[in-house]
Amino acid sequence: MHCDQVQWRWTIETLPRSPGFTAMVNTADATASAGLVYFRDLGGFSGTFGRDIIGDAQARFDDGTFVISGTAVGSTEDQPTEETPHAFTIETNC
Repeated sequence: MHCDQVQWRWTIETLPRSPGFTAMVNTADATASAGLVYFRDLGGFSGTFGRDIIGDAQARFDDGTFVISGTAVGSTEDQPTEETPHAFTIETNC
C-alpha cells in the first residue's frame, strides 16, 4: 500500500496498481470524506465511486486508520457489459 498526502488530500493505492485500487480522501475540517475510489480488476471487479457522480461512500479516520466504505459501480469479468453495484470496505494505516 502506498499513501501520499498533499495538504488535506490523501491518495491511497495498492502496489502494484493492478489488480488493485486508488482512493482519494479529503481530511479538511478534522473530518474525512471519500472523494474517489477506482478499482482495477480487484477480485474480477473494475469500477468507480466518485462523490456526487457515481456510487456512494463514506470515510472516517480512526486512531491512525482510514476506513472507506460504500458502493462502487462497474463490471465484472463474468459480465463485462453489465453495470453492477459492488459494496466495498477499505481499511489502511497511512
